[in-house]
Amino acid sequence: MKKLIISIALCLFAFASCDDDTSSNNSNNTNNSNNTNTTNNTNNTNNTNNTNTNNINIVEPEDPGIADIRFSIDYTAASHRISPYIYGINSRYDDFPAEQTGIKFLRAGGNRWTAYNWENNASNAGSDWLYQNDGYLSESEAPGVAVSDFITQAHNNDLAALVTVPIVGYVAADKNGPTASDGSDIPTRFKISLPQKSSEFTLNPDPADDFVYQDEFVNFIETQFPWAADDAQRKIFYSLDNEPDLWSDTHSEIHPNSVTYSELLSKSVDFSTGIKTRAPSSKVFGFVSYGYNGYVNLQNAPDSNENGDFIEYFLSGMEEASTQAGVRLLDVLDIHWYPEANYNGERITSDSSGEIICEERMQAPRSLWDPTYVENSWIANDYLSGPIALIPDIKDKIANFYPGTGIAFTEYYYGAGNHICGGVTQADVLGIFGRENIFAANLWRLGETDHSFIYSAFSIFGNYDGNGATFGDTSVSAQTTDSVKTSVYASVHSDTPYQGVIVLINKTMNEMSAAVTIRSTMEYAACQVFTLTGDSSSIQQQSNISMSVRNGMIYTMPPQSVTVIVPFPYL
Repeated sequence: MKKLIISIALCLFAFASCDDDTSSNNSNNTNNSNNTNTTNNTNNTNNTNNTNTNNINIVEPEDPGIADIRFSIDYTAASHRISPYIYGINSRYDDFPAEQTGIKFLRAGGNRWTAYNWENNASNAGSDWLYQNDGYLSESEAPGVAVSDFITQAHNNDLAALVTVPIVGYVAADKNGPTASDGSDIPTRFKISLPQKSSEFTLNPDPADDFVYQDEFVNFIETQFPWAADDAQRKIFYSLDNEPDLWSDTHSEIHPNSVTYSELLSKSVDFSTGIKTRAPSSKVFGFVSYGYNGYVNLQNAPDSNENGDFIEYFLSGMEEASTQAGVRLLDVLDIHWYPEANYNGERITSDSSGEIICEERMQAPRSLWDPTYVENSWIANDYLSGPIALIPDIKDKIANFYPGTGIAFTEYYYGAGNHICGGVTQADVLGIFGRENIFAANLWRLGETDHSFIYSAFSIFGNYDGNGATFGDTSVSAQTTDSVKTSVYASVHSDTPYQGVIVLINKTMNEMSAAVTIRSTMEYAACQVFTLTGDSSSIQQQSNISMSVRNGMIYTMPPQSVTVIVPFPYL
C-alpha cells in the first residue's frame, strides 16, 4: 500500500509541477504570491484556496480549530540540505546497538588520540590514567591498525569517519606504562611528531628512528581508502588534535605549559598544510575546543589579553594563512559542548531524571539558538549576564572572520540517556543541528546508563519505522507558537519534494493538543504517526490520523514525547 500511495503521488506531483528545484520554487512563490488559480484542479478534492505560482499549485491549509499549540509547516519553503554528518557518535561501529541505523558518522577522537603514534599504535592516557603509554587503541605493532580498523568498520556500514591527527608535537614511543607528568620523560618515552616529511612516503616507517610524520599518516589513510575522496557516504575527514586548550592539564607529560594563541595557530597552519598537501580535497576540522572558556580565551592562555576572543583570532589567522597558501586550511570550526546548565548545582549532563532537572535539561538546547533564553549556568549568569545563543554567535564570527567555514560539535551530551527527558532533549538537539545547518556532530556518551532513549532519538531521524525510513534531507520552514513547551522540525526528501517528515516535541508533563497545518504542492489525506514516550524506549507506530480539514488536523501530543508525522496524499 505504501508503494502504491507513493507511486500515485509521484504521478500527481509530476502533473502538478514543472520544476523539481525546491530553491527555485521558493523564490517563485515569493515573487508570485498574489497569483490565484481559479481553474478546476483535479488533483485536490477542495480547490478554493489553492495558489498557483508559475504553474505550481500550492495547497493553502485550512485552520483545523482551537488547540493548545499551533505548528505551521511549509514544504514549499525549503532552505538548505541537512548534513548527514550531524547524526554522529564518538565510537567504533561495534560499540553501539547493531539495530541503530540512525547513526551516520563516527569519530576517532578524545584524549587518547593526542599522543597517538600511527607507526606502532602506541598512545598515552594522559591525566585520565597515570599518563600511561600503552596499547589501549591497539596492541598491534602494524602501522595504522587502530585507525584502519576503525575506518574499515565505518565504511563497511556506509558511515563516514573523522580521524584525529596529533599536532601537539610529540607522540608515544612505546607501550611500557606510566610516564612522568611534568614532561621530563619526553626524550626517552616519546617521539617528535612533525607536520611534513621532506622525503618519500612509506607505508612501513622505521620504528627505530626519532620522528613520526603526520602527512605520512594521512598518506597511509588515503592509500588504504582511496574511494573516500569521491564517496558521498564513506567520507574521511581530519581533525587537528583534541582539546588543545587543556593540553597542559590532560597531557602535561608532553605539553606541561599552557598553550598560547600564537602556538596553536602556528601548529594548526603547519599540520593542516601537511594534510592538504597530501589530501587536497579533504576537509580539516579545528581547533577542537573543550568548552566555552576555550572559545573565549583558550582557557586563560598567557597571550589572551592582547589577542581578544580566541575564535575570532583563530578564524582570522586561518583565513590569512589560507590566502597565503592558496588553499583553504580550515573547513570546519570544531568545538565541544557539554552544557553547564544545572539545577541545585547538579549539571544536566548527569544521569538524574527528577522532574525539575528534566525540565532544565529539556530547555537547555535553546541555548544553542534562542536569543531570549537564559539558562541557569555560570556562562549565562556570570560571564554573559544574558542568553548564550551559541550558534548565531559563532555564525556571526565566521561571517566576519572566515566566511564559508562550517560548524561541528564533535563532542556533546545532555544527560539522562535512559530516561524519556534525555530522549526528548537529544531529539531536540538533532533537530536544531539540522535546522541551523550544522555540518557535523558526534555524541559523547557519559554516565552509567544504557542510553536507550538517546539511541531512539537518533532513530527518530534515521530509522523511525524500523525499516530504514528517515527524516528528509532538506530542511523546510516549521514554526511553533510556544518554543518553551514544544519544538517542531520539518523536512522533505529532495527527490520527492512533496514527501515530508515532521517531528513534534512535547517538553511538558501534560498532554497537549496541537493544530498542525501543512502548506505544500499536494493535498494530504492522512498521516502516519510514530511516537517515542516514557512508556518505552522503542519507537511505537500509532494509528493513522486523517486530515480534519484541507492539510490541517488536530493531534494530541503525549506528555514528554517525540512524534514523527508523515503525511500521505489522496489515492
